Parts: sequence; structure tokens; C-alpha cells
Amino acid sequence: MDPLKELILESELWLMRRILHYAKSHAYLKYTSTLLEAWRISIASLSATLVEAIERGRAAPEFGPDDDYSQDPIAAFGIEEGRRHRGRGLTLGMYLSLFKYYRQSYLDLISQGEFDAQQLARYRYFVDRCFDRIELGMTVAWSNSGEEERLHELQVTNRYLANEKNKYLTIFESLHDPVILLDREGRVSNMNHAAAALFLGATHPGDIYYGCCGDGPFPHGLDWLGALLSRFVAAGRSRLEVEQALATTSGSRHFLIKLEQMLDVSEKFSGVVVLLNDITARKQAEERLHARTAELSTLYDVTSMITAPATLDTVLERALERVLATVRGLGGTIRLLDEQSGELRLVAEKLDPALWNTCLFNSGALAAWVVANDEPLVISDPAGDPRVPLDVYNDHTVIAMPLRAGGRIQGVLSVFRRIDHAFEKSEVSLLSSVADGMALAVENNRRSRLAAVMEERERLARELHDSVTQSLYSLTLFGEWSAGLLDAGETAMAQQKLQRIADIARQALKEMRLMVYELRSSELEHDGLRGALEMRLTAVEERAGVRTGLQFDPAVHLSEVEEEELYHIAQEALNNALKHAAAQEVRVEVSSLEGVTRLVVTDDGVGFNYAAAASSGGMGLATMRSRAARLGGSLHVKAAPGQGCTISVELREPCGEQAIVERFVHAR
Repeated sequence: MDPLKELILESELWLMRRILHYAKSHAYLKYTSTLLEAWRISIASLSATLVEAIERGRAAPEFGPDDDYSQDPIAAFGIEEGRRHRGRGLTLGMYLSLFKYYRQSYLDLISQGEFDAQQLARYRYFVDRCFDRIELGMTVAWSNSGEEERLHELQVTNRYLANEKNKYLTIFESLHDPVILLDREGRVSNMNHAAAALFLGATHPGDIYYGCCGDGPFPHGLDWLGALLSRFVAAGRSRLEVEQALATTSGSRHFLIKLEQMLDVSEKFSGVVVLLNDITARKQAEERLHARTAELSTLYDVTSMITAPATLDTVLERALERVLATVRGLGGTIRLLDEQSGELRLVAEKLDPALWNTCLFNSGALAAWVVANDEPLVISDPAGDPRVPLDVYNDHTVIAMPLRAGGRIQGVLSVFRRIDHAFEKSEVSLLSSVADGMALAVENNRRSRLAAVMEERERLARELHDSVTQSLYSLTLFGEWSAGLLDAGETAMAQQKLQRIADIARQALKEMRLMVYELRSSELEHDGLRGALEMRLTAVEERAGVRTGLQFDPAVHLSEVEEEELYHIAQEALNNALKHAAAQEVRVEVSSLEGVTRLVVTDDGVGFNYAAAASSGGMGLATMRSRAARLGGSLHVKAAPGQGCTISVELREPCGEQAIVERFVHAR
């Protein structure tokens, strides 16, 4: 019998499905449990009874006229189950008829086993005799009970079931999260107090259970269920989760909504359970986190822009555009305070066309107010604020933040939005931080310009001492020497010294013109690289009598940083040719071919020993090489004594402005 025992123990799920099939096919489900676990327990208990019978003896349990089934361990299962189901109001015939299908399920299982004909007959006979004894015990116990006993059992069971119903109803009504039950037609059949209070305004637990849910499938306040149920049905799954904002009696709330089919194997209560989890606080926290992340990202971007090697106006324009994108501003302006005149100069603006006239004018007036009062200006109600200068400005709200650094106001940042979109505290804080960063950029720019002026003065002083002063000293010596030679009557020698005086004077004049040009403001910002090179060659080389040539490819496109670095390299190369090479001709070429931009400066001067100059760091080669490296390019020098010099820079495109910035900052 061991194979039968093994088959029964490993086939619990198969037996559950089999008895459910029979119960469903013959309409027993409407009288049975809704939960699958109840069916599993009945199969497990019945299998345990059969296994015990197998373990107690090899032969099938037969019957005798004097058998006491109340003491029979096999019949004990039937006696207990009969008593329980009798108390639930079932008749003996109803219970026995369903039990016949339990028997059939086990017989079907044996038929599925791999047994020979003799084993199959023996196992079927054994199971039949066990079920007969169970049914006999059930029948005897049922028939021995009187009407009074059965009535008492029904009363006890009814009270138990009523208490169970009330317990689970209390639990259902006490749930903190809203729960809504839909029947098989998709109508609201019940909901707990949390749902009824939230969507229908119910005031007492049980209002819906003991009342009604209205005439339609979805009471007013639950109209959203229709679309959600259609989506659930269309998905064809047993579970659906969505996040959705819903109107409630306490305002709009955000919910995680779960729709699940009811767990009912009997199909008496088929429908859908709708569970709602209020995630409003989580969504608000996520929105705050998102806003904070956006703010930090903006501060990071603005800081990066501020430290980038670009003109101050360009930096402020880019920063303003980034800020407006973050706070969803319709427009904004940045005005800087002129140190000498005290006027506010507009250096950056980005305005919606509808705001152009009014906001551009008013930003100046508001900025003046900020400077005069040395405090931020936040206007949420323009119509009733005396600080607003014009009536036509009344349909916008504004923030004007002082750019304060170095102990004083450097300028004002103004941001405009529609009046129905007021600024939040976090946005005011962000704009304050951004204004501080912009002010720091302005202050650093001012200090950089002062430092550059001082550095240039020191450099010119060194140049004046190293070249022009020495030239003048040489002129004095040669002049005195020539005078002595003339007094001595050595006219030929005196003429040679006078010619030397003329040569020194011409060289000094070249260097003086170079320094005068360098004292002038650069044309690079206004005319670009080409214009700056043209101006340099015209103002210095040509006036010094040096022939010049400039070729500039129209296909060349460079960023501001690239133009500035290349100009300084060309300037250094031209300075070397003018001061050291005694060149008669210089040529500058800027070209672009196959993704490579080239700057080439060539002179026909005396040349030099490149290896010696490179090892000694002379001729400004290290500075030029460093500038080229910042751009991701390379510097090449071709020079030899008596053969002139060619200095070239190659940039492989696209270099990318961000890469330039990173190299520049790293180099600094």
C-alpha cells in the first residue's frame, strides 16, 4: 500500500482542483466556502485519514453488525464533518451527495497512477471501503441527533456566524485606507468608512453598509471609477495599479489605486476590490525633492558658467537664461551698477515680446529702488503696491534681487511672471543664491581687470627697462663715442657709430609702437579674431616698415575662448618677430581643412636655434604651448639660424566649449 500512500501525499493540489471541478460542474459552489484554503484543509484532513488507515493495516476496512462507528478513527472524520455542516443548515442528502464527489476525486487519482490491474483494483477497493466507513459514521451521527439538538446547533452556529460577520465588518470599517467593493456587474456594492467619508462625505461607520450607494453604478464622487474599471477590464489581468489625483471632500489628493479580482473560488461574490493608498505626502515630498534638485542643478550650472572663461556679459546672459528656465519666468533682466556714474547698465535681458516695453522699462525703475533701499523687492500684488511705477505693469509679479559682493551692491537681477503664478519661498531663496553667485562673478571680473591692468603695467615697465631704456642708454653711449671720434678727426669711424645710432633708434621706435598698441583696448571682443589680427598688423608691423600678409578662411568658426587663445599666440609670435628676428616680412594664415583649424605665423627674420630656445624656455614658447594645450591643440615650431621661423597651431574640431572650459580651469 506504500505506493498508494505516496500518491495521496504528493497529490494535494491535484485533488483540490478535482473536487472543485466536480463542485462547480454540479452547482455545489453556491453552498460552499469562497476561499481556496477551506478546500485545501478538507482534502488535507481526508488524505490524513486515508494515510492513517493505510498505515494501520494492509487490508481494506470491512463492516460488522456490531461495529461502533463513534469509536472508529476512520469514521471520526465523517462524524466531525457531519456535525459541523449540520450546524450550518445543510441536509444529510446535500452533504452526502457532495461527499460522493470527494470519493470520486480519489478514485480518479488512483486511475491516473501507474499501477497494474491487480494493484488498481486493490487500491480502489481500499479507498471505497474507507469512504464507506466515513459515510456510515456521518450518517449514524446525523440520525442520532434529535430536532432539539439540531436546532441548538443551528442557533449556536448562527450566533457564531453573526459575530464573525460583525467582527469582519468592524475590521473593514476600521481600515485606515479607503476600500471599495464592486460586484460582478461593476456596481459599487460596499465601501468602508474611510472611502465613504473621503468621497461621499459619510459621517458614521456603516453608513454605506446599512444604507445604499445610490441609483447609478457609481455614486456622485466616485465617477472616476468608471474609466478606471474599463481600463482594468481592458488590461485583462487580475491586478492593476495606477497613480492618480482624485477630488475628495478634503480637496485634491493623490492615490496609489489597486484593483484586484476578489479571491472567491465559489464565484458567489465575483467582483473587484479597489484599494486606495493616499500618497499625497509622498508626492509632495517628491515634488519638493525634484524642485530642490532642480535648484541645486541650476546653482551648479550657474556656478559653472560664472567660472567659465568668457566675457562677463556672456556669462550673465547664459546664467539668466538658465534661471528663467528653472523658475518658469516669462522674462528677466540683469543691470550692473556703474562704479563712476552710478547708473544701472542693462547687460542681459530675456523677455517675452509682450513684456518687452513695460517690463524692460520697469525693471530699471525697480532696480533703482533696490539699489536705493539696499534690499530685495518682491511684488506679488502690483495693483496695490506703491513701488510699482506704471499702471500698465499691473498684470505681472516680480522679484528684484540685489547682486551684492565685496560689501556693496554690484547690480540687480529682476525676474517676471504672470500675477496668477506667485513666487514660492524656495524660488525666492534660489534667486537670492543665484544673485549672490552673479555678484561674485561681477566682483571677480572687476578684480581680474584691476589685476590685469597691474600685471600689464608691470610687464610694460619690464619691457621699457629691458628694451627701450637700454636702447636709449645705448644711444647715449654711441652719441658720446661719435662726438669723441669727430673731435679726434676720425670721421669714417664716427659715421659708422652714427649709423649704429640710427639703427638703434629705429628698433626703439618699433618697440615703442608695439607697447603703445598693447596699451590700447583689444579689438578682439568687437571685431573677432580676423579684425583683431588686421588691426595688429596695420598698427604695429606696417607702421614699423614690415611687410605683412593675412589670409583668413571664411569657413573658420571658433568660440570666444578659442579666438582669444589663438590671438594671444599670434601676438606672441609677432612680438618675437618684431623684437628679435629683424624680420622684413610676416605672414599670418588662419584656415580650416578636414576638421582641423590651423593658425600659422611666418617671418623671414634671422631665425634661431629652436632646440636651445625650447630647453631654456625662451621666446615665450612655453606660454604659447600652454595656450594651445588648453584648446586641446598642439603647437609646432620650425626655425633655424638664418632661415626665419614658422609657428603653427592645430586644433582638431569639434573641440567643444565645455572641454575648453574644463581644460582652462584645470590649467588655472
